[in-house]
Amino acid sequence: MKRILVIIMMAACFCGCDMLLSTTGNTTLNSMSQTELGKAVKELLQVSADNSLAKLGVTNGFYQNGEVKIPFPPALKNVEEKLKQVGFTNQVN
Repeated sequence: MKRILVIIMMAACFCGCDMLLSTTGNTTLNSMSQTELGKAVKELLQVSADNSLAKLGVTNGFYQNGEVKIPFPPALKNVEEKLKQVGFTNQVN
């Protein structure tokens, strides 16, 4: 049960509790059965995945999004610069 609540809380961060509650017709999480919670979590995860794909699955969607792009570690900044100088810009990016 704790795992379900953690998943619900994580999914709610992406979609909001309003959607979670609207998918089941309940007004509070306490009144939801495990079956309803499971269905709601599946729908939240699907909506989150769809939203992520729509945002990041376009040309340069990931590369140009500073919120999700993982930059080169600062300790390797010198290596990054040298690789770019010798023609590996695309691979580094």
